Amino acid sequence: MAKRLPWIFVAAGALLGVIISLADKFLAEAPSLKHPFLSIFLIMVLSGIGYGSYRIYRYMVNAQRKGNLEAPVDLLEGFEKQQDEAEDTGETAGAPRNRYTKAQARQRFRKGKSS
Repeated sequence: MAKRLPWIFVAAGALLGVIISLADKFLAEAPSLKHPFLSIFLIMVLSGIGYGSYRIYRYMVNAQRKGNLEAPVDLLEGFEKQQDEAEDTGETAGAPRNRYTKAQARQRFRKGKSS
């Protein structure tokens, strides 16, 4: 399939060129492409554009495959360093939280204390 793909793109460009050339010849009142050489040149140019689009397509596929093989960017790298430094110094990020049993929490709720 990889060997046929460039020919598919070139054939699509040539087909588009033939369609434009025939439409200009038979559908237009005054054809813009009066000389047959211009029609052939148009078909060749559009075939070249088809091949160029294949090359761009192939580059994009290869770049995507190469990018999928690379390790993802570690977005939490700086955050993990800060966590490690805080653990080394014994500091915590916030105030220490008090843990209560269900009975203690119920008692505090009845008294109206939220924290």
